[in-house]
Amino acid sequence: AFAAAVPAASFTWDATKDGRLMSATNDIVLFKNGVNAGTYGTNGEFFVQTADIDFNGKPAWDGIGIYTKAGQDKGDFGFAATYDGAGYKISNLTFPNKKYAALFAQVGQTNKVGVVKNLTVENATFVDMSASGEWGGALIVGHLENGTISACCSAGTFGSEQYPLTHNASGILGRLGNGLVENCTNSATLYATGSGTKIGGIVNICELDATSKTGASTIRGCVNTGTLTFVGTDGRDDGTGGILGYASNKNGGVIIENCVNTGVIASSLDGDAKVGQILGCFQNGTVTATGNTVNADQLALGGTATVDGLDFATVEGGVATLVSTNNFAAGNIYKVMSAKAGLDTELKLAKGETIAFDNALNTAF
Repeated sequence: AFAAAVPAASFTWDATKDGRLMSATNDIVLFKNGVNAGTYGTNGEFFVQTADIDFNGKPAWDGIGIYTKAGQDKGDFGFAATYDGAGYKISNLTFPNKKYAALFAQVGQTNKVGVVKNLTVENATFVDMSASGEWGGALIVGHLENGTISACCSAGTFGSEQYPLTHNASGILGRLGNGLVENCTNSATLYATGSGTKIGGIVNICELDATSKTGASTIRGCVNTGTLTFVGTDGRDDGTGGILGYASNKNGGVIIENCVNTGVIASSLDGDAKVGQILGCFQNGTVTATGNTVNADQLALGGTATVDGLDFATVEGGVATLVSTNNFAAGNIYKVMSAKAGLDTELKLAKGETIAFDNALNTAF
C-alpha cells in the first residue's frame, strides 16, 4: 500500500514504503531537492500526486532531475522512477531565465528508465520575460533520456506576443532521446521568437545526440490543438510542427503514428518557413509516419498567407518513409513544402501514394 499522507513540511522518503503521496507545493519542492541530491527517485520508486498544486507566487523552479553532483555523465542525472499525476495538475510555474526549462529537467538515465504519466501542467513563465538572452523549454519534461511520458497534458500559455520565449518551445517534451511519448495532448498556446528556434506542440526535438546511441523514438496517439507561433529574427527557423518540431536521428529513427493536429501553426516567415502540421523539419536518419490526421488550412505563413496542410515542411536529408495515408480531403497525398537537393534526400511511399510539393510557395524538389 502507499504511504499515508504527511504534513508538507515533514515530507521525507521512507524506503520501506511503496510510494509517497504528494498534495502541496512543499511536497514537490522537497521531492525535487531529494531527487537532485541523489537521495531518491533514481531506483524505480513510485510517487503519486493527490491534489492540484498551484505554484503561483512561489520561487523560480529549476527542474526535477538535475543532479548537483559533479563529474558524472549527463545521462546519469535523470529522474529514474515513476511519477503518477493521477489526473491532477500543477499550474503557474516560474522558471529561471535559461534554456531547456521544464517541470522535470530530465527523465531517465542511460541504463535506467523513468516514467511520468497522468499529469497536467498549466501555464508557465520566466523570472524576467523582458530581459535579453535566450530562454525556453517545455511545460512537462525537458529531456527524456530513457523512458516514457504517458497521458500527460499541457495547457494554458507558454510565451506570448508581448513576452515571447526566445529559444525552443514545446508543450509536453523538449528533447526526445530513447523513449516513448504516448497519448499526450497539448492545448497550450506557444509563442517563440529568435534565430533557429524550434517549436513542437508535443515534442520540440527528436535527436540521439551521442554517436554511440542507436534506436528508434516513438510519438504515438498524441494530439495538438494549441496555436503555435514562430516569429523569426533573421529570416530562418529550424522547424515548427504540430506534433514534432525537428528530427535529426543520425543513428536511429523516429516513428510518428496515430497523431492528430488541429491547431493553427503560424510563422512570420513565408517561403523559407519550415512549418508542418505533423513535423516541421527533418534532417537526418529516418522518420516513419503512420495514420496521422491533420486539419487542412491550418498553416499561416508570412502573417497572412494560409495554405493547405503540410505533413512535412522541409526535408533536408535522410529517408522519410510515409507508410500510411493522412486524412487529407484530396486523398492519399502527402504534402511537403520542400526537399533540398544534393543531400541524398529520399522520400519513400507505400504503393499508390504520392508526394505533392507546394509550388505556390515557390519551392521545388
